[in-house]
Amino acid sequence: MNRIELTDSEARILREDVGIPAELGARIVPQRAPSDDPRTLHRTRFSVDLTDDEQLDVRQLVADHLMRVGFDEHYVITAEGRILEGLIDKLE
Repeated sequence: MNRIELTDSEARILREDVGIPAELGARIVPQRAPSDDPRTLHRTRFSVDLTDDEQLDVRQLVADHLMRVGFDEHYVITAEGRILEGLIDKLE
């Protein structure tokens, strides 16, 4: 199993937009971010444990979603596209 650490935005996009299977979405669990900084003390991060095959499948779903929504009409990357590119990097 491979543990993938996710930001709030990455977890939301995986669960709601990318189309991962519900059973994988249910495995995305919150992790408290250890910090002494009061601005981030209560910020929640997420992680998901994936097999090698699941990781490849999710990476492909993210890449497909990036092609649909990651660029504007001038092929300039959007804010969501940047998040998706970060997810692809984490899933390599």
